[in-house]
Amino acid sequence: MLKVAATLGEMVSAFVWQSFILVLMFGCSAVASDLRLGAFQFYFSRPIFPRHYVAGKLLGVSLLAAIPLFCGLVLLALFRLLLAPSFTDALAHSPVVLKAIAVGLLGSVALAFPAAASGALLKNRWGAFALFTVFTLVARGLASLFAVSFDFPYVGLVSPIDNVQNIGHAFFGGFAFLPQRGMFAAPPAWMSIAAVLATSALCALLIGWRVRSVEA
Repeated sequence: MLKVAATLGEMVSAFVWQSFILVLMFGCSAVASDLRLGAFQFYFSRPIFPRHYVAGKLLGVSLLAAIPLFCGLVLLALFRLLLAPSFTDALAHSPVVLKAIAVGLLGSVALAFPAAASGALLKNRWGAFALFTVFTLVARGLASLFAVSFDFPYVGLVSPIDNVQNIGHAFFGGFAFLPQRGMFAAPPAWMSIAAVLATSALCALLIGWRVRSVEA
């Protein structure tokens, strides 16, 4: 059980960076392209409500992020169960699959929603790239520096990447979630989960506001 969890804990970081690249390249432009091209007039000339548009876009970008993060973790967990020497041993390890599903879902949402919101906010693909990069990488570095300097790791909760890593390592075991691992204790996993949910809700509201403003 510990060996399976440790392997998944090590893979969370690899999968989250793959998802980051995908949503950076394609997710940031999901809403921005429609805003730039004025596609909402076409969308809303049909029986489609803004909430349907927002839900569809967020689902699409989340599925994109889920390709490496969700699918990778779940398939790896299932593969480990197939290697179990007996059915009893596989049954004992089965909670790992549920943990992989939870981390994959939370991680996909944590990356997809800010990426789509960046495009909605700036209405420009390249501007969305820059904003999402600043939000995920620059803010992550500054938060890490602040956490080390002032021994206050909770500031790292602003980083979606660190939150996903923290949740994954809390579920599966492994190292702390900030780059300077081992220098301070990571926040509790529930704080990272709450941060992901709160950030995702704000991003969804921002996209909805932008879509409604264009529709009006």
